Amino acid sequence: MEEERQRRHQTVSETPDGSMSWWDWLLLLLSYLLLLITLPVSIWRCLKIIHKYESGVVIRLGHILPKAKGPGLVFVLPCTDRLIRVDIRTVVFTLQQQEVLTKDFVTMRVHSVVYYRVKDATKAVTNVTDVDDVMEILAQSTITTILGTKTVSEILSQWDQIRDQIQCTLDDAADISGVQVEQLQIKTLNVKDQQLQKIVAAKVIAAEGEIRASQMLKEASVELGDSPSALRLRYLQTMEMFAAEKSVSIQMDPEMMHHSLTY
Repeated sequence: MEEERQRRHQTVSETPDGSMSWWDWLLLLLSYLLLLITLPVSIWRCLKIIHKYESGVVIRLGHILPKAKGPGLVFVLPCTDRLIRVDIRTVVFTLQQQEVLTKDFVTMRVHSVVYYRVKDATKAVTNVTDVDDVMEILAQSTITTILGTKTVSEILSQWDQIRDQIQCTLDDAADISGVQVEQLQIKTLNVKDQQLQKIVAAKVIAAEGEIRASQMLKEASVELGDSPSALRLRYLQTMEMFAAEKSVSIQMDPEMMHHSLTY
């Protein structure tokens, strides 16, 4: 059904495989005849100069020629051809500061810069309407998606690997637009002050708890070391707790218990 609809909307100058039809070839022949008749005046309308930093895409009767033109002198028919110049120099694009929610629900402010260039002028003309807009949206969404799967500690400790991952993912996504991402830089990466204080406070509390627990264990070990009977009793209490948690019964030799208590 969809193929039938596309066939009905197809113009008379198009063939099913997208190549030029007999009507296109006829118009192209007439264009060459007109060029020969109006020589040498018309030749100045046919010669275009493509600079070294440019690539020229020629559209002939609605069909894009397979290979981009330039640099140098390019011949273009004035009646049937349209030349589109594409800048292939490196573009430095500064993204607006955006807020990213990390995996542990912390909001981070990210300010980044993307370096990219057009490597395929034909794709840049046919697949997207504006390369700059596409790259801005792709860069923002890629940074938000990847940082959203990481915690704050992972971002701070593994930032080089995460940056390379963002750049590779962005380069793969931009390939359909004929764009190559050369470099991705993060100018600033900030965490909101209140949330940062909460994170630091939680880390400090956890560290203080571990220090106090280690001190109490040290004191308990000294006390138990001075009293072997207390150490045996503590051992029996631990076995009882283990049996209660695991729902198992532990049987001990009465003589061993008597020996442990009278040691």
